[in-house]
Amino acid sequence: MPVSDARIVIDPQQLDATRVDVRLDVQGTRSPLPLAAQALKAPDMLNAAEFPEIRFRSEKVTRGPGGRLSDGATVTGELTLRDMRKRVQLRADLFREQGSAPSDLSSLQVTLRGVLSRSAFGLTAYPNLVADTVLLDILAVMRA
Repeated sequence: MPVSDARIVIDPQQLDATRVDVRLDVQGTRSPLPLAAQALKAPDMLNAAEFPEIRFRSEKVTRGPGGRLSDGATVTGELTLRDMRKRVQLRADLFREQGSAPSDLSSLQVTLRGVLSRSAFGLTAYPNLVADTVLLDILAVMRA
């Protein structure tokens, strides 16, 4: 699914004030298997016609083991999928552009990764074809 909007605010002076708000475009779901993409968007799964986006909003960001966001921070927040909201934890990794100076924060990549139970969000169709545990992997590019 493409990221339709991402608002990520990082203040290097106050890392604990970091905020994440990401929206995914359910209508834009793609798969190497066209039938799989259609099935995901169908009413008995993500129901893209009625719920065109998935949204994650952070509530708390915990720095990684080295006290930095780039060390694998934990982002706790609310994931809205269909008409359900659940608290989830995602691992955040922050990367500068390759070859950039350590002080150059003008272009950053952020990955947010975690797992969720699709049945916890009422998505129970195709249990013999699709596992209950789903990997959520979001890549966003930030420009100052």
